[in-house]
Amino acid sequence: MSGFVREVDLHGLTVDEAQIRLESAVRNAGSGVYTIIAVHGYRGGTAIRDMIYWKFRSNPDVLRVEPGQQPGETRIVLRDL
Repeated sequence: MSGFVREVDLHGLTVDEAQIRLESAVRNAGSGVYTIIAVHGYRGGTAIRDMIYWKFRSNPDVLRVEPGQQPGETRIVLRDL
């Protein structure tokens, strides 16, 4: 994975814990991180994925939120390359 992408594993976390971890990742991303990939899985439901879309699409530090390349991940795009 390139230096422009940071991956955050959210497996086993509650929705609140996942939100806190992602808020920290966005806040501490720095100028070298363009995308955060939130790995949340997909077999246990969609609560974390839904939270990411609802909470982070209106975050002023986030350009957009989009589906990942795998069904169990969501991409939080901070800036375009």
